[in-house]
Amino acid sequence: CSVADSRITDVGVESPLYAGALIGNAPSTNIKQCYTRDVDIEITRTNVVNAIGGLAGYVASSSTEDCYTHGTIRASGNYIGGISGQRTTGDATYIRRCCSYVNILQTSGDYAAGIWGTMYDLRNVIALGDVAGTGAHTDRITADTSSSYSYVYAYRGQQVSGLTENMSGAIKTELLSGE
Repeated sequence: CSVADSRITDVGVESPLYAGALIGNAPSTNIKQCYTRDVDIEITRTNVVNAIGGLAGYVASSSTEDCYTHGTIRASGNYIGGISGQRTTGDATYIRRCCSYVNILQTSGDYAAGIWGTMYDLRNVIALGDVAGTGAHTDRITADTSSSYSYVYAYRGQQVSGLTENMSGAIKTELLSGE
């Protein structure tokens, strides 16, 4: 599955919004081998933003494997991530072998990160895009410090609100120089 060269904007939605380039709200959905390329998401007029992601806005009790995202997210609201904005816990809730090159500009709210706004189990992921968050929870990989993780990477030159070039962030992240 894929989405390429698309633009998503809001028109002032009054009800709570879940937005993703591929899926907005995906409970009990396993996402495998999907990608988004050159996606531009702009959600700035909706009253209540629940989650926004470069692939999926909200995912619950699900797995995400072998996926790639590329594009830009400009949004006001909580839970914004390069792959997904928010996930809930569950036995099958995890992400494996995924890459995000999504530049994020959060104009208001909290929880913004290069892979997941909040996430619990990450393995073999890399974040390359810049993250400009407005809240206290802004990070290279995930803004959730209770996450279980291994083999998480980020580009050393990645610009992240509140972090200097040599800071790994909330979770121990291997920083890659690109050399």
